[in-house]
Formats: sequence, structure tokens, C-alpha cells
Amino acid sequence: MSNDPSWLERVSRVWLWDDAPEELRQGHADTGIDLVALDDDGSYWAIQAKCYKGRKLSERDVSTFFMNALGDDHYGHYMIADTAPAVTKTFENYMNDHPDRDIVRLDLDTMRHANLDWDAFEAESHSGARRTHDPRPHQAEAISRLVASSVRLWTRVGLLERGSSPASPPAAYRRRRADTHWRLTR
Repeated sequence: MSNDPSWLERVSRVWLWDDAPEELRQGHADTGIDLVALDDDGSYWAIQAKCYKGRKLSERDVSTFFMNALGDDHYGHYMIADTAPAVTKTFENYMNDHPDRDIVRLDLDTMRHANLDWDAFEAESHSGARRTHDPRPHQAEAISRLVASSVRLWTRVGLLERGSSPASPPAAYRRRRADTHWRLTR
């Protein structure tokens, strides 16, 4: 997360459980939370990592994680990072039936397509510079129109004050993975 450009504006620090701040660990060994991240809103992400191949991830696989993370007020966001080919229908329903909870699934496909230098991680070296491209003229025009349209919308619904110019979407908009959809949280 700390190297993925799509998370850099949202997360400022990431720790393995054993290295997380003591206020979170409270002397406990592994509680089902594998990683902890500090969100830009000041709350923490509880993150569970699962490496499964050939079978769906079920709610039973992550029950201890959710029991501990949801019971701790330090956590405002929850992530399952997994390599399973899919999740069971019951687990999918659980994630979708709780829109009040910021539950994100970071699946293998999303990780594969992240703008990261995976070879550097495998070689345990530092990641090289992120590869970027300048937009083509028609793309630059589309981006400009989208930003202008978004600013008008955000101003109209009260998420942006008139005259300000956001560098990125308002923090109220959060991306959530469960067949990728957007929701407004405020």
C-alpha cells in the first residue's frame, strides 16, 4: 500500500502487526490482523492477508479478523487482501450488506494491475520509478472536462466550496472493491 500510487494519498503509514503502534496491539499477539495502516482521516485500517489458491474465500476464513477489528474503535476501515479466485456468496453479501463499514477487498487481479514494479519486490530491491505517460490530446481534453464537471457537481452537493480547486476528489468519495462500485461516505 505504501508503494501503490492509488493508495499514497489515502494511507500515510503501513506496519506489520508486530510493528504497529502499541495502542493498537495492547500487548496482544496475532489477533487476525496482519497489517495496520494509518488513514489520512486519522483512523486506522485493519488488514488481513490471505494466500489461497483454487478455492473461494469464505466468511469463516476471516471471522477472527472481523471479530477483533470491528470490536476495536481504533479501526475505521477494513481490508481483505487475498489471492483467492473469488469469495463465497455469503461473504460477498456480508460486504455489500454493510455500506456503513468501509470494507475493501484487494484481490489478486487488482494487485496484478497495480502500477507497481513487482520485479523489485521479488528481488527485494527498491522499487524503480513509477512508469507514467503523458495523456494524448484527446485524453487531456476529456480529463479537463471531467474535472470541470466534477467540480460543478461537488460544489452543487456541498462537498466543495465555491472558488476552490481540488487536486483530487473530495475525501468523501471512497472506492470500495466488491465488483468495484463507488459510494459516498459523509
